[in-house]
Amino acid sequence: MNSFDLTLLSLYRINGQEWPQLPGLLALDPPKRAARGREQDRLITYLTLVGNLQHSSSDYNQIVAQAAETFYNTPGSLTFALKSAVERLNTFLTERNLATTGRGQYSIGALVMAALRGDSLYIVQCGPTHAFIMGRELQHYHDSQLSGKGLGLGQTTRMYFSQAKIYAGDRILFCAALPPNWEKAISEERHPASIEATRRRLLAVNDGNVSAVLIQISEGTGTITLLKPLIAPPAPISASASAASAPVSAPAPTSASASAASAPVSAPASTSASAAAASVPVSAPAPTSASASAASAPVSAPAPTSASLSAASVPVSAPASTSASASAASAPVSAPASTSASLSASREQIRATIRKTARFLAIAIERGRQMGQSFQERWQTFVPRLLPAGEDGQSSLLFGCSWPLFLAILLPVLVLVVGVSIYTYIGVPRQVQGYYRTAEEFRQKARVAVEPQLQREYWKTVLEMLATAEEYTPLNAAARQLRSEAQTELDALNRVTRIELQPAFSMSLSPGLQVTRLAASDTDIYLLDSGGGAVRRGVFNGKTFDLDGAFRCGPGEYNGIRVGALLDIISLPRGNPLGATVLGVDASGNLLYCIPGANPRASYLQMPETGWKRITAVAYDANNLYVLDAPASAVWVYFGTADGQFPGKPYYFFENQIPQAMPLAVGLAVNGDDLYILFRDPQTQDGYLTTCTLSRLVTAPTRCNDPALFVDTRPGYQGGIRLADGKFSQIAFSGPPDPAVLLLQPFTQEVFKFSPRSLELQKILRDQPYTPTQLPEGDEGMVTAMAFSPNKSLFLFVGGDLYVAFNVP
Repeated sequence: MNSFDLTLLSLYRINGQEWPQLPGLLALDPPKRAARGREQDRLITYLTLVGNLQHSSSDYNQIVAQAAETFYNTPGSLTFALKSAVERLNTFLTERNLATTGRGQYSIGALVMAALRGDSLYIVQCGPTHAFIMGRELQHYHDSQLSGKGLGLGQTTRMYFSQAKIYAGDRILFCAALPPNWEKAISEERHPASIEATRRRLLAVNDGNVSAVLIQISEGTGTITLLKPLIAPPAPISASASAASAPVSAPAPTSASASAASAPVSAPASTSASAAAASVPVSAPAPTSASASAASAPVSAPAPTSASLSAASVPVSAPASTSASASAASAPVSAPASTSASLSASREQIRATIRKTARFLAIAIERGRQMGQSFQERWQTFVPRLLPAGEDGQSSLLFGCSWPLFLAILLPVLVLVVGVSIYTYIGVPRQVQGYYRTAEEFRQKARVAVEPQLQREYWKTVLEMLATAEEYTPLNAAARQLRSEAQTELDALNRVTRIELQPAFSMSLSPGLQVTRLAASDTDIYLLDSGGGAVRRGVFNGKTFDLDGAFRCGPGEYNGIRVGALLDIISLPRGNPLGATVLGVDASGNLLYCIPGANPRASYLQMPETGWKRITAVAYDANNLYVLDAPASAVWVYFGTADGQFPGKPYYFFENQIPQAMPLAVGLAVNGDDLYILFRDPQTQDGYLTTCTLSRLVTAPTRCNDPALFVDTRPGYQGGIRLADGKFSQIAFSGPPDPAVLLLQPFTQEVFKFSPRSLELQKILRDQPYTPTQLPEGDEGMVTAMAFSPNKSLFLFVGGDLYVAFNVP
């Protein structure tokens, strides 16, 4: 959980009138069902729309809400989530501009989006925006070349990424266009007593339009608060001037949230993830829904401005009047007489630029119509000459009577073909080159970054940019080399060792096979199908494994004992008197010894004095059988005989200390006197361990480390009871010469390898990427079972198939 409190204060002035709430401002805590990787990310979105297309308060709310939804639904790296949110916003604005081109309407977006994770702030800027961090030193983030001209101008999205470390007491300022004298005023800022004083000082140094947000960082519990600035109400307006006046007072709120928002303007409104901005302007209509998390003042038609978002005219607009008597009063208030000559000249220059742009668009549309009409006339003259004439010397009836229909069908097809061709041969290469450039930029950032976590994010972004480019066209040699470099660097940071996983069987297994347990020997692999509780056997043929169709090992009655569906299996050592190679156990404690080429033999375990509640898992070591009964908070130990039987009563492993979370135990592993129990949180899916060492002394009882502590050796990660990415589902132990505890991470297809006593992370085993035999991804990519053989072969069951890697380091 973030420990910083965020306090947001709007700086919003239009035509000399200040307003308490900035349109397009949204601050959110992560939702409960955020995508993987977004659980600790808080989002701040600041959007300004310019142009001649009207935008209401609800328009702003819907647009920024879509971007926030995309961000929190995108798994992976933080920069990739920010990029996805920006691309969705750009696509929305571009499609809307294309739809309104015929009416000469357009809107361009200037965006600052920031994500806070711990003490790291990740910023992405689109358009000529500015971001300042006023802390131990002043940091100014602005790059017009990388951030481009804004959103909505085309399918290619230009973004400027930056990252900074923040501290308690810092202040952050975002603005769409930098007003005159602000940069000097910000550099001279000395942290006055309140951010309200900073707001007043910045507004005082410039009397033009202002659109910005000021953020105070402070120690706390991670809350978000939106302050209402202290604003004097507008001057009274005479009745004779009502047709051109500013907005009149707001009607009564229409919802519980709106009524709560009508508190005095000086009181701060505390907010949370669902309502990050709950304040309402005194003279503007109050929000009518609690879901309006941005809660910005309703706005009417924005003041026109140029596409470059010049600093002389901040692209915002006055809120619309809401009373019936002032329905005609939507015109903006005229600028005060004290406006400087330079400001007037700048505004006149902007108006001239807009007039030129509009004139250019009108001429382009008219010429397009003329060209279309000319093409149609020539086509009507040319095509009949190619057709056979009828008896009267005219063209055939088909094209004489049905010519308009033919043309109506043909022209859209031609336009579509031409458009697709242009996009394929011009648009796609440019877009791919844009992804290549972005990947190279992040490569340079990763090279100079010092913090491991930042290096990780940069290298991840390189891979994600290249993966996006590969969706359009195969990567060239330089891009493939860059991808290999990024993957190698990222693996080194994450302690990842790549292994060559390949399909274990030469033929596909039966569809619908639900394998939940695997057991392996030097030459065989056994698969437990939870659907029927039966075991299948694979035999090594020198390269792959062959399925043994004659192998019997499943529920049934054997030598007078009724065996139910098997719930766990273990591989038995060779040379046992029964000739069995695998041992299965059912929920009642019945044992099934499965023998290749022969019928299975059944036996049973002596029931403990307290009885069974539910057998969860079993483990085998040094002829002893360990049975986990999680609901009963018990581990029972059965001593084995020379012929592989377990005839005696069990003993209870724990003495004075019983692990607290035993009902959540899902597996166990044994190595000599050391017992490892894997627990799994049913809500978060996090896995953690308890380790116990059996005491053979009467005076020293068996003790447990409950829970045990992991030592995470990855730079930038912290060890502890749980790891940040430790959603473990199964446990195994690999014997000498390199003993280790193996934990399966099913969602990322990884196997974590820890040292036996200290639980220090040694490495993470993962499949080789970008190969024809790489593991399935998506919904079918979850690993359901794992096994490690004595000869160092790793088996994983993924997406209905079994994969194996030989000679695993």
